[in-house]
Amino acid sequence: MSLVRSDKERERNWSPWLLAATVVALLLIWGQSLLPVSSSSSESGWVLNIIVNPVLRIFGLGEMGHGLLRKLAHVTEFALLGFWLILLLRGKCLIALMIGFLAAALDESIQLFSDRSAEVQDIWIDFAGVVLGSLLGTLLWRLTHRQKPEDAQQKRK
Repeated sequence: MSLVRSDKERERNWSPWLLAATVVALLLIWGQSLLPVSSSSSESGWVLNIIVNPVLRIFGLGEMGHGLLRKLAHVTEFALLGFWLILLLRGKCLIALMIGFLAAALDESIQLFSDRSAEVQDIWIDFAGVVLGSLLGTLLWRLTHRQKPEDAQQKRK
């Protein structure tokens, strides 16, 4: 038995964790969409007033509006989803983007059941987050899965 594990063995060990991270991201996204407007607004108001605006004031940057914070939150949570999807799918970007787009569309559809509005614009904002996270995930994937020069030479032979 060798103490050195192959890349495929290491990837198999990470797969359950990546799947769990992806599922948790989806549950958090869709769970937030099920909240009534009052609860969702209260949560984002708390984050805005207790965390974001005080930090912005320290740096002399003024204050952020409620709407902008909510859009940035969507971009951030969907960026995490895109990042986990790329790693879970081993760098298969097109599949990750399609799943991310479907997740964004479903997210907006879920909001119809919690007395909130569903906006096509929000699907695109969410998808922009998926694209951002996918780009970062692809960068990480490529950096960690580069071919070693000796491996590339062996493949040429």
